[in-house]
Order: sequence, then structure tokens, then C-alpha cells
Amino acid sequence: MKKFDVEITETLQRKVSVEAASQEDAERMVTQAWNNQDYVLDSGDFTGVDFKTVGEHELAETRTMDVLLVQPNAYPKKNQCWHGAGRFAGYGRRRY
Repeated sequence: MKKFDVEITETLQRKVSVEAASQEDAERMVTQAWNNQDYVLDSGDFTGVDFKTVGEHELAETRTMDVLLVQPNAYPKKNQCWHGAGRFAGYGRRRY
């Protein structure tokens, strides 16, 4: 079993019209308006989505260990604990 990191990229796009002396002025005006939140793109401006795997990791194998569970006024009991995917998973059938 492996673990994959997948990037999700959504694209929002809107066409706006402005009157300006040049292309650079038009883009500067729209940039300033966008920075001032005059244009706030939302789900109505959605044009697409892309999914890209950017990482892959091997998962650690599950390891088990036999343990002796000792409680007051009781006989010791054999049990098993396990460790998997990088963190402690707990005791076997019994929980105390």
C-alpha cells in the first residue's frame, strides 16, 4: 500500500472590459480593481480543474509484538500490540 499526495488546482476566470490608453494601462487598472476587491471571482467563474500527483510514499508495514498484560489480583495475560503506518495502533482484542 502507498500514500499519494495529489494537488488539486481549480481555475476561475472572468473577462472584464475597461477603457484605457494602452494594454498596459488596462491591465494595471484591472489589477488595481482586483486588489481592491472590485472583482471577486466565485463558483460562477469556474472554468476547470486539474489533478496532479506530486508525491508518493511507502507506508510502513504493521508490526506486532507479544506482551504480557499484568493487572493487580489477576493472572498475567498474553496479549498483542501492533504498530502500523508510523503510529501506535493499540492493544489487540482487549482494551483496559
